[in-house]
Amino acid sequence: MSDSMWLEVLAPALKVLFLSVSLVGIGLGICLIVRGEATLRTMQGMNRWVSSRRAMKPLEIPHNVEPVARTGRSGIGIVVAAVGIYSLTVLVLQFDPARLAAALGQHPRYSIASIAIESLRWLLIAGSALAAVVGVMMLAAPRALVALEAVGNRWISSRRLVAGGDTMHAPLDRFAEHHPRVAGVLVAGLSLAGTAASVILLLG
Repeated sequence: MSDSMWLEVLAPALKVLFLSVSLVGIGLGICLIVRGEATLRTMQGMNRWVSSRRAMKPLEIPHNVEPVARTGRSGIGIVVAAVGIYSLTVLVLQFDPARLAAALGQHPRYSIASIAIESLRWLLIAGSALAAVVGVMMLAAPRALVALEAVGNRWISSRRLVAGGDTMHAPLDRFAEHHPRVAGVLVAGLSLAGTAASVILLLG
């Protein structure tokens, strides 16, 4: 489907959506003006706070797999080193980003696709080289690798970093509770403006 066809399908749907939301806002504003207390009770019954910290708690529990990994360190080292060396050889000697970009219908040198493919290639080369070095260290210098792991292993809790973002702030709800009619006038007025704009867009 071409871009013009997408616009022909999405534009009317978005206009109808904006009109529907504006009409709902008008109804909410009128309810706040006429029956503010009953409307606020209904809105409070619909409010449900979902805590992301509680939902993400199982992912924040650290699991130590080092004892399991150390039991088969030699076998894992051979596999990691072999995979790293093989992928490094293929990426450096056999993979041609220009040919892939041309196959995708893009300029082989001067296009966004070719730049992205080349950047991804070098990123994979760096990762493969790191995997090869880690695999060799697991076989030849396990103590040095353990020392590096001890330096690099630092548990950072995302729940602690975003603790403030999980606190609920509802200044508009408190304003509506103290001044329901004023809030109703504001909501209805803004919704009327949105409705008028939506109607103009639909008729245009």
